[in-house]
Amino acid sequence: MSRKDAFRPSVIDPTKFESVSQHYLGPVSDDMADSGICDEMAEQQQILEEHQAAHPGFTVAGHKWPGQCDCCGARYLWGATFYTAETNTYISIGGICAGKLRLGSPEAMKTFREQVNTWRVHQERLAVARTFAATHSLQMMIALFLGKDDSREFPEVTLRDMAGKLIRYGSISEKQIAFAQKLIAQIQDRPRLQAEREARDENRKPIPAFLKRATIEGTIISAKFQEGGWVDGKDFYQPTCIKITIEHADGWRVWGTAPADLGFGDGQYHSGEATAAFLKGKKVRLDARVTVSDKDSKFGFFKRPTKAALDLTNTAEPATI
Repeated sequence: MSRKDAFRPSVIDPTKFESVSQHYLGPVSDDMADSGICDEMAEQQQILEEHQAAHPGFTVAGHKWPGQCDCCGARYLWGATFYTAETNTYISIGGICAGKLRLGSPEAMKTFREQVNTWRVHQERLAVARTFAATHSLQMMIALFLGKDDSREFPEVTLRDMAGKLIRYGSISEKQIAFAQKLIAQIQDRPRLQAEREARDENRKPIPAFLKRATIEGTIISAKFQEGGWVDGKDFYQPTCIKITIEHADGWRVWGTAPADLGFGDGQYHSGEATAAFLKGKKVRLDARVTVSDKDSKFGFFKRPTKAALDLTNTAEPATI
């Protein structure tokens, strides 16, 4: 029995049909369902909706359920929607029939298929990664990777990078799992630490009005080794040094160069990092000239320190480096 429908292959004229959009109607696993559709599929869907909005009164030819070719009647996974202005009608045709009828662009359809398949592979890998993450309490790591968080803090940057590797390879090592759990704990602990820091800052007292030189006693809360060299734009040599921040019992802090009395000098370049690590957390006493910061009355700078000494009482570390 010969076909009499308006869109049988023998009567379709490719020159009278405009390619509108492409679509994938294949199955999506339950693990992929919550991720919606990929950007390319959403874009093609939007193109079709906008095209239909520009052609009021249009009709849709074809079958009552999607995925069945309006040309041959077979069900398809990959297809495209075409429009004919003669009857203001849209038809959906599978990729094989579209190729035989020379409808649309084969290259465009190939690119669309590659884009969707790339998304499908990514979603399948993501499902495996989510299962792995749930087993090891690393859900936050996946959430950071998928979310819009663009924090440049070390824990977030590192966790996003590790999540990418987990999605790509399906697993990470035991050491990486432990490290990721540690970073997640740090992020979760931030609100408490921030509240404690704000409370401490609130109770800190301003630097006293020192006249000339003063004796400073406190704890070295930070120590950073700095290599010497020629400073950009200046004609002097910056000596190798260790910069330290001392916190007084009243809460005010001063920053400056650690004196050689504390175990560091020009003849000890090789031990700079070790000395900085050794100094952090130690109690110190020294004489210096103190200048209060213009921006913070609780912070200042010390210069030309002398008579420096560490209090090594009840410390397990040796007194010498």
